[in-house]
Amino acid sequence: MIRTFNPFDLIRLTISGIGNLQNLAKPHRELGPVRFRVMDLASIKPLLGLAPRRYAYVQTRGLKIRGVALAQHLGGSTIWEVIILAAPPDSRNSIMDLLNGLTLGAGQKGVDRLFLRIVGASPCRDGVSAAGFSFYLQEYLYRRNIRNISSTEPGIPGVALQPVTRGNEFSVYQIYNAVFPYHVREVEGQTLEYWKQTRDRNWQGRNAGQFLVLHHGQVVGWVGTREQGRFGYFNIMIRPGSPVSFEDVLPMVESRLSHLDTLLCLASEFANSLMVAMEARGYTLVEEYSRAVRRVTARIKRPSLVPIGAE
Repeated sequence: MIRTFNPFDLIRLTISGIGNLQNLAKPHRELGPVRFRVMDLASIKPLLGLAPRRYAYVQTRGLKIRGVALAQHLGGSTIWEVIILAAPPDSRNSIMDLLNGLTLGAGQKGVDRLFLRIVGASPCRDGVSAAGFSFYLQEYLYRRNIRNISSTEPGIPGVALQPVTRGNEFSVYQIYNAVFPYHVREVEGQTLEYWKQTRDRNWQGRNAGQFLVLHHGQVVGWVGTREQGRFGYFNIMIRPGSPVSFEDVLPMVESRLSHLDTLLCLASEFANSLMVAMEARGYTLVEEYSRAVRRVTARIKRPSLVPIGAE
């Protein structure tokens, strides 16, 4: 049985053996080298205070909970991301039923698309596909320990980072359009407004920042950074054909995050030059991920037909 989550389910989770469930979803804030993190009380903390922007569903058999799925708004109210998909990874039917239930609930709330990221080699892949999700993008997580590494490399003349403001978001969108092929843009951002809704919030907030890469005043790229404990996350986009390279920008990004211990970067399959540049600077590949999307058909109330002249 698939139904919405309620507070009593937290008690059932602890009784029925929460350690048997693994969170198969990999939102950006959960990225790391661990392939399948076993669920514990800390990992279900998002369920303790379900905000209006979060929606949870459970799969039950009698009093036992066999799976949990939790989604939250990504960048806009019509775009959700699955942040918890807790089920046995090889249980195709459980995964399919949970995602189908989540999709049904999303449709009732007017959601347009539902996103999910999983480990590329995850055995849950068949269940995700069976639930109507389409895989459209491969991503690669790179990691480098920068503790005790000097950050005094000289800058490149004419190259600078300038904070992104609301007035130049369109410049970032143009870079995105130049970097990603149509089949990705069709899913994530055919228009500026839609693209803003599908973007991760990871590059926004107190410990995050976004920057334009300038070459003698001309916008040629974008950088996003985020700090989480002693870890620093970043990403870079450079316009194809630009005189500025990833080798030029990487030291500038590392300098901004040099007070941290470890850097992580999630590069898309279309960022081969970035991956080459990172490997040359000592980054190692720690995991591959697959990103999927489900287009949701919103439930529309049928109009009532009233005879002409009826009161």
